Amino acid sequence: MTDILKIFEKYQVEVEKLKSLASAVNENPMAAMGLLQQLQLPPEALQELMGVVMMNPQALKDFAKSMGVDEATIDNLSSKIPNPKP
Repeated sequence: MTDILKIFEKYQVEVEKLKSLASAVNENPMAAMGLLQQLQLPPEALQELMGVVMMNPQALKDFAKSMGVDEATIDNLSSKIPNPKP
């Protein structure tokens, strides 16, 4: 189970909503932000999510894969996002 998925499960977010979110992150990140807001997570959940993504950007890819987003879609988006150096 991915770190991001653990956080969503902690706050009892439905799997179908997570699949939509994972798909949106990889297709249109701005739309994903809207979906994330619709989940109405408490601020501490958002802080946990941001912490995971900031410390490990790979976690977002792992989450998308765990939700069934195909590898080609993930690779396509990854090629468009600069990979920050720590």
